[in-house]
Amino acid sequence: MTNGTNYQPPIDRLLTFGDCYGSRNQWSEYITELGLNFQNIPDLIKIAVDNG
Repeated sequence: MTNGTNYQPPIDRLLTFGDCYGSRNQWSEYITELGLNFQNIPDLIKIAVDNG
């Protein structure tokens, strides 16, 4: 997911959380931890469709 795209904070820290698939009982409070809000939506969309 890092095909040369550099993400700005706090989105860049989201990449350090690793794969959450299969860890349904251990959901992180990443929205609160990273301080994500509606202003981050464009970057979240970019990271979701990143083919890297």
